[in-house]
Amino acid sequence: MACANKNLAHVVKFDGSNLPFWRLGLDVALEEHDVQSVTGGTLHCLPEIKQVMEKVSSNEGGPFTPTCGPIINTDAIRESKIKDCTARRILLTTIELKLNNRTTERWLAEKQHSRF
Repeated sequence: MACANKNLAHVVKFDGSNLPFWRLGLDVALEEHDVQSVTGGTLHCLPEIKQVMEKVSSNEGGPFTPTCGPIINTDAIRESKIKDCTARRILLTTIELKLNNRTTERWLAEKQHSRF
């Protein structure tokens, strides 16, 4: 799945005027890397699922409370993060630098704004 393993030379860089041709190459690259679900919106950030361990009673002898154990879906979470990073790398690699700079500046401004 790593982007370095597959060549993106067949994808024309998007320069703002060649959307249909770029999109065609981009779709092929996303399919080759099996990350269409990321850009298509069907892959969502997975919640952590923890294993429920033995129930332990409270100090006062009250009701039993379940104890959470380890996260049991770490592999699925890791896989979705890898797909997300791969899709972003493909997009950044196939957009002209002048457009990347504007996109990055906008993204950083939004991130900075959302912190406050």
